[in-house]
Amino acid sequence: MRVAVYDTYARSGDGNILHFDVLVPEHTDTMRAYEYAKRYAESIDPTCELKQARCNFCHVEQASDSVVHEITTAGHSIIPLEGCPT
Repeated sequence: MRVAVYDTYARSGDGNILHFDVLVPEHTDTMRAYEYAKRYAESIDPTCELKQARCNFCHVEQASDSVVHEITTAGHSIIPLEGCPT
């Protein structure tokens, strides 16, 4: 499965930056990726601020088996990068 990767940055209520990637099937609407990103950021901190302009398409890649499994069950996959719980 080929997936679109959205590079995403949000700011938590205490000012920390959350950096993570949202992976969705290749032809998924950008707004859907943003909705997944917003839901994830708010699960970390309900006061988190995520602007649509900070959830940007980055590239398309071949998904690993674990990412395919997550997308099959949840519709998306999140890769925590900086400031996010692992």
